[in-house]
Amino acid sequence: MYTKIMLAFDGSDASKRALDYIRTTVPVHSDTQLDIVAVSTYTIPNMPANIGWYGIGTDFQAIDPQTIVKIRDEQLQREQEEALEDLKEHLQGMPCKYEVKAVPQGLSIADTILDYVEDNDVDLVVMGSRGLGAIRGALGSVSYAVLRGCPKPVLIIK
Repeated sequence: MYTKIMLAFDGSDASKRALDYIRTTVPVHSDTQLDIVAVSTYTIPNMPANIGWYGIGTDFQAIDPQTIVKIRDEQLQREQEEALEDLKEHLQGMPCKYEVKAVPQGLSIADTILDYVEDNDVDLVVMGSRGLGAIRGALGSVSYAVLRGCPKPVLIIK
């Protein structure tokens, strides 16, 4: 049995099918922790294009870093609440503990997922694949990158 499972959630039907698969098929117990991770691609709104990030940490800094962190954290909280609301019916009857988390995107969504796995001692990664790449019906680029780079088992639901 697994003790910590991560579901990469993007709001797609494929990721909802992956959650349903965990609920009905993956061997879990009441002590299993399911982390439902929504990777946020949120950027700071209304940032003047000419400011950029060049001034951060210098005397020429145009935006207070605490303000940036506060805006980002508020957005992540909203995204967690939206993801939880979107998943309510799929979470009914979940036989394990779960938590919905919004995580800010790093270099790429795949790298963010892989970093989360490494930092949180995940036993199993579950994700849906929409397969929207150039080859119809194949794995999507994110699921393919996670599958190739993850040291833990990866379950991909089509």
